[in-house]
Amino acid sequence: MSKQELPKSFLSLLATSFFTLCSLNITAPSLSQVEENLTNTTISLQTEDELSNKLQEVEQQARDLSLAQELVQYGNEHNNPLALVNAAQILTKLSIRELNIDSSNPLTAKELLEEAKKIAQVQRNELLVNMIDNMEGIKGSSIGSITATFLILESFDYYDFDREFLANQQAQFTAVADANTEIECQVFDSNDFSVQVDFKNKNMCELEWSPKKTSKFTILVSNKTKAKTPIKMWHN
Repeated sequence: MSKQELPKSFLSLLATSFFTLCSLNITAPSLSQVEENLTNTTISLQTEDELSNKLQEVEQQARDLSLAQELVQYGNEHNNPLALVNAAQILTKLSIRELNIDSSNPLTAKELLEEAKKIAQVQRNELLVNMIDNMEGIKGSSIGSITATFLILESFDYYDFDREFLANQQAQFTAVADANTEIECQVFDSNDFSVQVDFKNKNMCELEWSPKKTSKFTILVSNKTKAKTPIKMWHN
């Protein structure tokens, strides 16, 4: 059989599939769409050692984010400016541009320092006011490239959001849940094609891809356990 000849059984199956699609009024994707989808869709495959090392690194980042969250809440509840300053320092260390807590307005290191300075001025804490004034490396409005979010997912629930990523720049997303829980992550392009998945059934998932053009992507995080779990996630 030559390279261009196809078995009759295959041709029959192809014809049957075509008429089935027509009868169901379903538009089949073009060959170029299928090829692009298969090219862009990847599954993260790593060794156990790589996963273990990565999990330790990500869990440390998650602990730092949790500490920043707790410091922000403590600082606001007790008018403690030093707690807000420490939270701002953590955000800067982790290159966090925005911190989202309980669907409230996003916080930045600059805004935390501004609030800390107001409280310190009311408390007449000149030493802390001067220290904040000298923290030029943190006060810049463009500090950081990462957005961090805290939320709670109910049992077998999911959370999705849209985000624009730039062309030819590596896009990164990480999510961490409590120990003994399982989460899954998936990203879709603007045509609803799957770009990458992480179904390792761990309490951490990670997505990395390089968009060919600047466009909107949808990231989906699913809780695969019977109990609700807090989720910490961050992306560039």
